[in-house]
Amino acid sequence: MRSAVLAVLLLAPQESIEERRDRIAGRLEEIRGLKFKEKLRVREGTRKEAALLSLEGLKDVYGADLNMAEAFLKALGFIPQSMKLPIAVTASAGIGVDSFYTAGELVLVDTKTPDDLLLYRMTFGLTDQHHPEAGLRKRAAPTFDARMALAALRAGDANVCKVLLWYSKKLGEKVSDDWLESLIRGAEKWEREDSRFRSAVMPRLLVRSGDFGYRRGGIFVETLRLKGGMDLVNKAYEKPPASTEHILHPEKYLAGEAPVSIDLSPLEEHLRGLGYGPTYRTTLGELGSAVLLETHLKNVDSGPASSGWGGDTIELFEGNGMWFIVWATEWDTEKDAAEFQEAANRISQLLLPSERNRTNVVVRRKTATAWLYNYPTPLQDGLLDALWRAKKDGKASYGE
Repeated sequence: MRSAVLAVLLLAPQESIEERRDRIAGRLEEIRGLKFKEKLRVREGTRKEAALLSLEGLKDVYGADLNMAEAFLKALGFIPQSMKLPIAVTASAGIGVDSFYTAGELVLVDTKTPDDLLLYRMTFGLTDQHHPEAGLRKRAAPTFDARMALAALRAGDANVCKVLLWYSKKLGEKVSDDWLESLIRGAEKWEREDSRFRSAVMPRLLVRSGDFGYRRGGIFVETLRLKGGMDLVNKAYEKPPASTEHILHPEKYLAGEAPVSIDLSPLEEHLRGLGYGPTYRTTLGELGSAVLLETHLKNVDSGPASSGWGGDTIELFEGNGMWFIVWATEWDTEKDAAEFQEAANRISQLLLPSERNRTNVVVRRKTATAWLYNYPTPLQDGLLDALWRAKKDGKASYGE
């Protein structure tokens, strides 16, 4: 009997990758409530292709000039001096990858990739047809914070769809009454405890940014889905989360609380007159702020010091054979600003410059806290005066 069954299975036609795509696409449409406008192209690919795709993702988050981004990350201690960022990311990206989505194509590195992982990849393709990624990127600020938030929306959407497949759920159905809470508990435990083991062999920045999309993005998307169904998730593509604060605190996104912009043009103008210019600029956001604290303050919960984030601009200046960093942050309350100032002071003491006539200082006015790192001491008075002339949301002076 067993031999007869085996013979039937061996003679049964194998499902082609196109047939698998079509079957999974039908299930995804039921879960997501959207229809594919056209079939995704499907083909076999290589790990090298996946690694090259990860390099493009790296440029999207950190900027096209990866050499300058690498210099910035090393200056802050995010990555070790010996690390080559593109090599480290592309080398790890190809390991264990089974499939990926890119530009209308579902690419299988392993044709035995499970259905749930293919559905995860295909969700990117489905949403790309309705809300093109290229358009979303044009609307997002070219900063670490904004690009990580956008990536979390897309990855979180895919992760929720994958879980709905696991539980055989359809559009609008709950997984369970406590599933969202279990997601939150799991993410918090990973961030506080389990991820520390991985951070022993990989920079904290790469560990936390690597899991942020599907973990915290999944929580963000499920929060929206439970509140307003997939219609509300679709609206999030029309008005994407602008910061990692929105991802970490969906209630702030739903309330329309926009991040504060900080324009350091007065500071840049002052420093140009002294022979220094900005060579790298970004916004770290609540995620980046937390990761910087976790990188230097080992086994410390970054939550109290990074929650309450309202906005930031961080710039690397170079000139006259030296470099320094100015990080201007804004917080929801003076208490939040003071808590961050205390944490930044601790890091500042750990990273005291070894060169003569260089120093660090953390200054605060009301809800504004700024960290000046590795700057030449003769610049201090003019530097601070120019800093406080910076503009907040294009109007009020920074620190007022």
